[in-house]
Amino acid sequence: MRTIARAQLATPYANLLSPDDWAPFPDALRWLERVVNHPTWIAALGKVPKCATPLTRAAPGADVPVAAWPPELAEMRRETDERLRRASEAARLAAAKDAACEDSTKRFFSAIPVIDVSSLCRRAAAEGSEGSEEASCASCASNASDRAAVLKTSRELADACRDVGFFYAVGHGVDATVYDGVRDAAREWFDRPLEHKSRHAITPESAGRGYQPLGANVTRHERGFARDWHEAVDVYKDFEENDPDVLAKKPLHVPNPRLTDAAAFEGALRAWRDEALRVGAEILRGIAIGLGLDDDFFARETTASDPFFVMRAIRYPPLPTTTAAAEDRADDDDAAAAETTTTTGANAHAHAHAIAAPSETDVVAAKRGDDLSKAVPISCGEHCDYGLLTLVNQDPGVRALQVKNARGEWVDAPPIEGAFVCNIGDMLELYTNGVCRSTTHRVLMPSAEEAADGRISVPFFFEPNFDAIVSPLAAFGDVHEKYATPVKYGEHLRRKIEANFETDRVTMRARES
Repeated sequence: MRTIARAQLATPYANLLSPDDWAPFPDALRWLERVVNHPTWIAALGKVPKCATPLTRAAPGADVPVAAWPPELAEMRRETDERLRRASEAARLAAAKDAACEDSTKRFFSAIPVIDVSSLCRRAAAEGSEGSEEASCASCASNASDRAAVLKTSRELADACRDVGFFYAVGHGVDATVYDGVRDAAREWFDRPLEHKSRHAITPESAGRGYQPLGANVTRHERGFARDWHEAVDVYKDFEENDPDVLAKKPLHVPNPRLTDAAAFEGALRAWRDEALRVGAEILRGIAIGLGLDDDFFARETTASDPFFVMRAIRYPPLPTTTAAAEDRADDDDAAAAETTTTTGANAHAHAHAIAAPSETDVVAAKRGDDLSKAVPISCGEHCDYGLLTLVNQDPGVRALQVKNARGEWVDAPPIEGAFVCNIGDMLELYTNGVCRSTTHRVLMPSAEEAADGRISVPFFFEPNFDAIVSPLAAFGDVHEKYATPVKYGEHLRRKIEANFETDRVTMRARES
């Protein structure tokens, strides 16, 4: 057999080999027959290729395993299959987008889908262990089923991003010692005296990194803003003191402050960070495949291999069992709204303790989705996330996170043991020209029955590079007016923080989930 040049794939399939060249390989002939009759191929040519005939008639004899095909032929099959897959996925997503425009119920979801991402993680592990040609051939038989599983998972991810914006990820492979350990370590740290925690409070110099006491964070809404009821430790992408961006005083580019007497907590955060980076990259790869993009699109185009990530450890105190004066909290918010800035550090802590906790009656109404005043017991107000993908590691058995559907209804996202709650952010919506949507969500104050010592959540925000320029991709059609202006991610992050949260105009607050 003569060598098959890759260039033949780049042409409009005009230089296909004749059936005689494929005769020794009946399986290859049957594959070629399916390919040349593929509707995507025919649409690209505008006609049926000349060789779209019963090719198998020219190839009597026993089948030859794919592993025994000449390398050039096997490579041609892989590349062609990948081209057709991308074209098919792009056509499927385009059709789904058209259907969604005609059927506004597409985002009237009532539950969050659960997606097993183990096929993506298995494939990543296999790619990392590839070695000898013998090992590669031995895995050929399983590769076909693995690819099918990856494609199925990727389609589920793309559909969830389009129709809901949220999904549960199971089968991620994160060990329980890391998954549970980071929440256990966070709870132990939050149990420490306030005096100790306040030594690590956010300052103008820490650029959003450090400890936030109760009531220090606020979320804006159409009537003004309300104080969020939680405490948190914020950790961003870390930098060395001598990093050029640190020396140049680039916004948000500072080293993370060290937590004194908290080696176990810092170690648990690092372990969770490493696993979240791994899982996040694989989920983004699956989303790319499901959207008909190159599987390495996010790693290549948005430098997601070096994301400007944000990680938070948050404790949401439970609703007090005694009825508190919710009106006092509303009055406090009204007074705070008149302030031009929100204090930080010790002053913020003193101010926070003057805020009354909301009442249990309000929690019941909030769970019904009622439109209440600023006194609603919300641990974190409604918002969308800013980047690509968020992975939330939350306490089991505590209902608090809610997601808003197209009807304006609040849908519970209760914890599933061992699963992450994942949601997409503004940047993925922008890349896809609105095909995928960043969905509004909020966090209610947990009940004392479910979380006597509070709810722990450790969200990880998988973001583009700080300097990434994001704009709609051509694969998603004519650019909608809403997405016409390219966005530099770092500037987008700063604008969102300043718009949604009260700050001292220097400190950059982080986000919630």
